[in-house]
Formats: sequence, structure tokens, C-alpha cells
Amino acid sequence: MIRAVLPAVASVGILAASVLVATPAWAAENDSPDVTAGNPVTRAEGFFTPLSLEIDRGQTAYLSQNFIGQLTRVARDGTVTSVASAPEGYEIGAVSSRKGVLYYYEGVQAQGIGTLKKLPE
Repeated sequence: MIRAVLPAVASVGILAASVLVATPAWAAENDSPDVTAGNPVTRAEGFFTPLSLEIDRGQTAYLSQNFIGQLTRVARDGTVTSVASAPEGYEIGAVSSRKGVLYYYEGVQAQGIGTLKKLPE
């Protein structure tokens, strides 16, 4: 039993040592540039539970209003459009875009039901 445990303990030690060696050095305090975020601008408001957000290459925002099952697009000019609606009792979340395709989750978490869906942007 001891022989079986020792290789595992040695492997953990080697892994920990390699992580410590591979850790990047921190810059000195005086090397950090000043960062200013600027003033926030409201593009749209009045959403219910917007839990997921994606900004595509054209600066269009997509957000999921999970608990009401809505996927909403907010254009650069602030125009708000519903692009997908889930059936009653379902929610929409996990919004992401890749190569002109918008992906999102639709399902009922409590029941373990879920579907990955996609739309062209």
C-alpha cells in the first residue's frame, strides 16, 4: 500500500515544483502603467436578469435575459431587438459568437435539459 502511494505523492511534488518554476515574475510597482477606464456610456437599459453578454466584431452586443428566456441584440446606436425566445419555462444563457455565428444555451437547468443553439449574426 505504501509503495502505491509514494509514486502518486512524488508526481504531485514534481507537478507543484514545475508550476512554481513556470510562474511568471511580477513587475515592480513603478513599472505599471496608469490605466484610465473613462466614463461609462449607457447604450440600453431596462433588461431583466442579463446574465450573459457577448460583443461581436461589429460592436453589436448580445445579452441573455435568462429567467424570461430572451436573447437580445443591442446595436451600436442603442436599438434593441429580440433575436430569440425560449418556450415558457425555459431560459436562455451562455452567449458566445465565433466567425459570424452566435451560439447560446436554451434549457431548464433544474431538469437538466439543455440545447446548444446557433444563429447567424
